[in-house]
Amino acid sequence: MIKNKKGWLRILEAFLAIVLLTGFFVFIYGMRERPDRRRDEIYEISDRFLEDISGNRDLRSSIVKEGSGAEGDVENYINNSDRMPEYLDYTIRICDAVDICGPDEYRPDMYSRAGIISADIEKYDPKKLRIFIWEKE
Repeated sequence: MIKNKKGWLRILEAFLAIVLLTGFFVFIYGMRERPDRRRDEIYEISDRFLEDISGNRDLRSSIVKEGSGAEGDVENYINNSDRMPEYLDYTIRICDAVDICGPDEYRPDMYSRAGIISADIEKYDPKKLRIFIWEKE
């Protein structure tokens, strides 16, 4: 019946080698860094808040006139909206457009976005609005 047993053994060895190599490559592919969906979601939330704030005439005017004194107004706006998920916390900083403004306290995995609020109808004094978002512990 089977005349050449060595031939079948070679085919079996080749098949096992292919299976082992495929398994190795699948394992290596699975170990590569995956895009962080949570990070993308946080950036979407912060971008949406920055767009809304820059489009709100009252907040924009308050930021330009009061500078860092308007942080409470911005925080009230964010707290009164229902778009900040419960598992996230944030802080706001307002400074001159050319200044570097960081958070009062650094936390691991803190995400930050900034926008420039440049003018209202009465005054041109550009300010940088920076929002820092992180996951609650």
